[in-house]
Amino acid sequence: MPFFSIIIPTYNRPSKLANTLEQLKAQTFLDFEVIIVEDGYNNNSFYNGILSDDKLIYEFLQNKKNVSTKRNIGASKTRGKYLIFLDDDDSVTNNWLLDFADALNRENSDVAFCAVEVLSTNKKKNIIFPETAYQDERGWGIFLAGAFAIKKDIFKSVGCYDEMLRYGENTELGIRLKSKTNNKVFINNINLIYNSSATGGSKNIQNTFIANNHILAKHKDWFLKSPILHFNYLSVLGVVSYKLEKSKLARKYLYEALTIQCFNPKAWTRFLISLFPFIAKKVWHRK
Repeated sequence: MPFFSIIIPTYNRPSKLANTLEQLKAQTFLDFEVIIVEDGYNNNSFYNGILSDDKLIYEFLQNKKNVSTKRNIGASKTRGKYLIFLDDDDSVTNNWLLDFADALNRENSDVAFCAVEVLSTNKKKNIIFPETAYQDERGWGIFLAGAFAIKKDIFKSVGCYDEMLRYGENTELGIRLKSKTNNKVFINNINLIYNSSATGGSKNIQNTFIANNHILAKHKDWFLKSPILHFNYLSVLGVVSYKLEKSKLARKYLYEALTIQCFNPKAWTRFLISLFPFIAKKVWHRK
């Protein structure tokens, strides 16, 4: 049984994925397997020889699936103790797996998080450390693909990825994980270079609208305990709703956000803008 199972969903990007596999081949910790879940074209032969047959499992799907479904399918094929979900266009250091393994073995943790260098589409760099990653949820790690390794049994016990989601799936998994375990460990080495995608799920505002509504409805109790997070979700939904020409709904969300932080000038500004359609169209125009 390998220590790590690395699940990589992909859609007909063999050159990018081959580069990722070469980085995995160069790892200083070698007790791992890789599960590729492809639903574009059958590119299995393209990867021959990069990793040995006992390390690489290729799963070709006949029908196009969203990323959450592909990750769950990949997880169902794994043999490892810990799971890592990785995107096919991100980069990792040679000690990525070794640092995860050392931290997990030392602390016997359910989940480990590493630091991340995020590259925006304009190549601007931002370093994120797991203990201070989110203003509203400090001390809980970074829920980005490749930034965390999770015990397989824990992943299954929280219900795997929510296959309704094309966006925000890692954040939503994190909400469920936080209620299940506090047994985590942080690694401050910057072992993942995360490439922001110009065409990813977060760039589709319809995906954002559906995902945030779904997450708010699914985790009502969690948001009652996390008012800052609740405020942020409602604020995003308000702006996105306006971009989708749902002006009444936009005002509703922005008013709800205002009731949570009634002394927040940004909350007031957003709500007041929403009352004047000709201004809102200029400020929140759909690109």
